[in-house]
Amino acid sequence: MRSKFSQVYRIGLAVAALLLSFQRNLHAQSLYEGVCRMAYAAGWKAEGDLGHTICGEITSNKEEFKVFITSKEGRVYAHSNYKLPDPEIEYPSKVISKEPLDLAAIVANVTNDGEHWNEIDALVRDNIEFIVDINTFETKAIPAVDLLKANKVKFLLADGTVRNSGNHFQ
Repeated sequence: MRSKFSQVYRIGLAVAALLLSFQRNLHAQSLYEGVCRMAYAAGWKAEGDLGHTICGEITSNKEEFKVFITSKEGRVYAHSNYKLPDPEIEYPSKVISKEPLDLAAIVANVTNDGEHWNEIDALVRDNIEFIVDINTFETKAIPAVDLLKANKVKFLLADGTVRNSGNHFQ
C-alpha cells in the first residue's frame, strides 16, 4: 500500500503536467479557426486590415467578390469582401483553418452555400479573384490551397505590390 505522501505527490505531478501542457497550447488556441462574420477574427486583425485593403468595397454579389489568402502559424486565412445578403450581418466573411482547403471549400464557407457545388466551381473558375500572399508558400506548415482551378489568381509580393499570375495556372 502506497503512502498518502506518494499519492499526493503523484497527483501533484499530474496536475503540473496538465498545467504545462495547457500553457504550451494557450498561444496556438488564441487564434480563431472557422468562419467569421465579425469585423475581425481573434488574432487576425493585421491580416484582416490587409485583406480589407486588398479586397476593396464590400459586396453581396457572388459573381464579383474577391478573396485574399495568407497564412500564420500553420493556418490559412481567407478574407473576402463578400457579405451575406442578410441585414443582420454587417461584415464580410473570413475563413480560417489549419486543415487543407481548396478554393471551392473557401467559397462555400464564405457564401454559406455547401449545396450548389457546380455553381461554386464555376464561380471559382470564372468569377472570383483570388489574391494570394506569396509568403504563404514559404513555410511547409501551410495548408495546401489549390489554385489550379481558378482563372483569376494574383499574388501579393513582399514589396506590397499585386501581380497577375499570368497563365501559370491555366
